[in-house]
Amino acid sequence: MHPNDWVALARDLHASLGEYDGIVVVHGNRHEGLHASALGLLLGPLPKPVVLTGSQRPLAEARTDARENLVDAAIVGDARRTEVCVTFGRVVLRGRAVDVARCVGARRVRLAELRAHP
Repeated sequence: MHPNDWVALARDLHASLGEYDGIVVVHGNRHEGLHASALGLLLGPLPKPVVLTGSQRPLAEARTDARENLVDAAIVGDARRTEVCVTFGRVVLRGRAVDVARCVGARRVRLAELRAHP
C-alpha cells in the first residue's frame, strides 16, 4: 500500500461507519502498524472502532493465529473504543501509537505498549 491507497481506504472506511457498529480490516501483518498509524491520523476522531488484524499464517491452515486474531478484532470492533486499533497475539494497540517494530512479535509488542501507555 502507498499513501494514495491509505487515503482511498480512509475514505471508504469513513463512508461506511454509519452502516456498522465497528469495522474490522483484515490486513497482512508486515506493515499493519504503519498502516494503522496512517489510518488513525487520516480518520481523526471516530464515533466507532476501526480494527486492523492479520496473522502469521493463512486462515485455512490448521495451526494458525488467524482465527484468534479475527475473534479478538470482532470483540474490539464491538467495544466502545472509538479509534483505530490493531489486534494481534491477544494484544490490542492504539493505531496512532503503533509502529512497525511493535508488530514484530507479541512479547515485544506487550513490552513496548506497557512503556508507551503506563
